[in-house]
Amino acid sequence: MSSEKPKCFGSGEVRIPQSAVENSCYNCNYLTECMVVSDAIQTSHYGNTKDNPLSQRQQQAAEDLQEVTKCDHINTLLEERGLKYGGFENESAITVKLQTIINDHGEDLSDSKFHALNMICVKIARICNGDPEYADNWRDIEGYSKLIADELEV
Repeated sequence: MSSEKPKCFGSGEVRIPQSAVENSCYNCNYLTECMVVSDAIQTSHYGNTKDNPLSQRQQQAAEDLQEVTKCDHINTLLEERGLKYGGFENESAITVKLQTIINDHGEDLSDSKFHALNMICVKIARICNGDPEYADNWRDIEGYSKLIADELEV
């Protein structure tokens, strides 16, 4: 193990995740931006990770980064879906209104027919509330209808 203190990874202009462990310093203000890799790599550079406070800090930073990345991914996904399906609250209201009709008049439906119709309600609501040119919603309606048609032909 080198006695030279590693260069701070977080403060550098170039951020290459694969070299985070090699370039992280003990007092890194950018620790949450350092992408920490496995204990095996930490062990090779810093000795026993179990007794190494840097390793514990890095592990926490890695977990924090994963949460931030997950949240960013979810927010991006929700924004994309909002453009396709419209606002969730309004879509939900439309869906529930359509499903209420099925619930009130579908007592003789099998579970699969009931479920297919409820899913079709979701797709209709997305079409009405969002982008009616988004073909996947129309294909999904076709798919649920085909599942029931195939079931009836057996």
